[in-house]
Amino acid sequence: MASPSLPPNGQNGRHDAAPTPWPAQGQLYDEVYHPEGNGVSQLREMAGLLWAHKWIILGVFVVVMAAAGVYTYTLPNQYQTSSLLLIKPDSPSTLVSTRGRMVPGLAGNRSLSNQLFVLRQSRELAQRVADRMDEMYPEGEGPPIMYTAETQERLSAQQLAGRLMGRVQASPGGEEIDAIRLSATSTDPQEAALLVNLFSEEYVEFSRDRSRQSVQATYDFLKEQSESLRVDMEEAEQNLVDFMQREEAVALDEETSSTVSRITSLESERAQLRIELEMTRARFNAQQDNIESIEPQLAERLASNIDSELARVQEERAELKQQLDQALERNSNLSPNPNGNALERELARTQERIDRLDTQAQDIAARYVDQALAAGGAGPGEDSERGVGYVAEQREQLVQQRIQISGMEARLSNIDEQLAENRTRLQELPAQSLELAQLQRERRSAEQVYSFVRQQMQETRMTLESEIGNAEVVRFAGVPSVPFAPTPRQNMTLAALLGLVLGGGFVIIRDLLDTRVRQPDDVRATGEHLIGVVPSMDAIIQRDFDGERHIEIDGQKVPTTLPMLVSPMSAVAESYRRLRTNLRFARPDDEVRTLAVTSASKGEGKTTTVANLALALASAGQRTLLIDADLRRPRLHTLFDGNTSLPLVDILYDGLPDPEALRTSVDHLYVMSGGEKVPNPAELLGSQRMQTLLDDMEGEFDYVLVDTAPVLLFSDALALSPFCKGVVMVASSGTTDHRALEHAIHQMHEVDAPLLGCVLNNYKADDNSRYAYSYDNYGYAQSMKRLDDYYSDDNAPSKSRLQQWLGR
Repeated sequence: MASPSLPPNGQNGRHDAAPTPWPAQGQLYDEVYHPEGNGVSQLREMAGLLWAHKWIILGVFVVVMAAAGVYTYTLPNQYQTSSLLLIKPDSPSTLVSTRGRMVPGLAGNRSLSNQLFVLRQSRELAQRVADRMDEMYPEGEGPPIMYTAETQERLSAQQLAGRLMGRVQASPGGEEIDAIRLSATSTDPQEAALLVNLFSEEYVEFSRDRSRQSVQATYDFLKEQSESLRVDMEEAEQNLVDFMQREEAVALDEETSSTVSRITSLESERAQLRIELEMTRARFNAQQDNIESIEPQLAERLASNIDSELARVQEERAELKQQLDQALERNSNLSPNPNGNALERELARTQERIDRLDTQAQDIAARYVDQALAAGGAGPGEDSERGVGYVAEQREQLVQQRIQISGMEARLSNIDEQLAENRTRLQELPAQSLELAQLQRERRSAEQVYSFVRQQMQETRMTLESEIGNAEVVRFAGVPSVPFAPTPRQNMTLAALLGLVLGGGFVIIRDLLDTRVRQPDDVRATGEHLIGVVPSMDAIIQRDFDGERHIEIDGQKVPTTLPMLVSPMSAVAESYRRLRTNLRFARPDDEVRTLAVTSASKGEGKTTTVANLALALASAGQRTLLIDADLRRPRLHTLFDGNTSLPLVDILYDGLPDPEALRTSVDHLYVMSGGEKVPNPAELLGSQRMQTLLDDMEGEFDYVLVDTAPVLLFSDALALSPFCKGVVMVASSGTTDHRALEHAIHQMHEVDAPLLGCVLNNYKADDNSRYAYSYDNYGYAQSMKRLDDYYSDDNAPSKSRLQQWLGR
């Protein structure tokens, strides 16, 4: 069998001269291909990153769009409608007494904000609407809100009122007018219009009833008193007539008549004051009940907001609640239990602290209400400000009414004293005159009091009839014909933006968290020189050899991972020739003839790299010895048909009788296999015998390449590296961890290994198109693409050419 030979450089039909030498070490690749560090480059890198992961972004985009589409088109249509209420200045709702005093009714002077507060918080208003709906629709009829969704069971009026709370929203109707807009949203357009209109009508009635409340109570009281006083007056008149007929009494003298008149006047005034006092007390009690019903809700509302006084308590409670929820989420089988294990007891103590903070927040809010009311009303939020201000206004009216009550009671006490003095004078009269005077006094007093009550009742009735409330419906709600929600166009537009943002964000975060070496700049970041970039062979193997790991030519199996043999015109083979050239000029003053090749971890392609580099040197006519010093996992003998009967281990002990015994079928290439595994590879490789062997082989061959074990797994490479003139570290793109690579380089420097630089293996230009190299005319991706285009006619494997190169 003829000895096979690789075609020397310049005889492949395309390479007419040897590759142009590259600059010396320190300039190799670093300056030629280093991308410019400006904003345009960064923008290109970002655009390249997003484009390289376009399928991930598209996948996230499709998922978000699909979810948004399902959500949007499965939601029932929501219809919204609104009405407009005009809020008029509050009517005085007053009662005018005979003394000209103005007695304000319960409605008082309320601002637009107070009306909004009542609309948003009033349970009574919701109950009125619920009662009216219950009367309007018999069993089995009515809008969906009146029935449960699961069993279609009709709700009671109380349950319906609870559901109605919050279903109708109140908001200011405009900036220039005192108006309120009531709006409701429902899946049934008829229901939405019904709810808004019922709330509008009931609020008008509610406002009118609240304005009439105290006036109606006063009128009822006066009417009752009028009937009683009329009976008393008729009885007093009849008693006087009967006495005068029975006793044949005559008129009283002038002095006695004057005394009787004074007593009558005082008693009449006292009766009027008592009536006014009862009226004022009735208004006072009604207003106080109203305030007492509002204050608890107001305190609860304040406790639900974060104010400066509540911030510390609320933040501490939120933090503890978050810790508790996270602990329960991580340990779903646990629960707070003071009698359980240590973790359950700790959870129970946390829950107790949360409960105490809840109570503390409620107490602070209650105290805040009292302080705010004393200060005239000021709340932490918009609604709270309105509520506290409204209560403060009512409290101020209570103070005024309390002052009126005190004045009336003092006046009554004074009248009682005057009556006692005048009655003493009447006691001095004869019995007949005294009784006549008393009867006349009773009649006059009854007449005056009855007349006063009748006058007050007429005035109250006029006030009651003129009270129309302070709200009026300007526009009733119509039945909407177009859905308010969902809005497919808006939802899908937002979903599209969200999908792109989430997809892009995921890619960027994934890239930031990825610590693997992927591109040349990642290797440069270690501080070492990049002396070569070898593209991935997967595409060539799949395209030209149908993914086979070996091809058989004339009965001989050749690994497809050796592109220098099976595809010498490819970009991968050219990258090894470029690496060969770079290593020749790595040290111009000290030629590197003995070279160790290693990596940080296994599976990073060091054996493939050193094998193809040896073939590249052999193809240039250099006698090259390839030594398999990876005694942990020797693999070189599987790539070449060298003589395995003289392994490295045996040669170290017995010596090498003849270097020609290591010859392979490839011209100028010699391979020394590793041999059987030994118990102490590091000691063997770091021995004097190994150094002597390398020195001897350097004298026999032009180049000696040594394949060693990974640095981070074993110390073999560290022990062997001082015997070599240079060391090359191989990193695999997408596999090697950046931290592992840095650690391996650091260990090399610790033993003063002559590290020449790093080779980036398995580089995929398409996966790394984010970087400026894919855009730079002199970048790796473009260079490899140009080579593939240049050799496009020769990409298919040629059996005859392989036979020629293999010498068969």
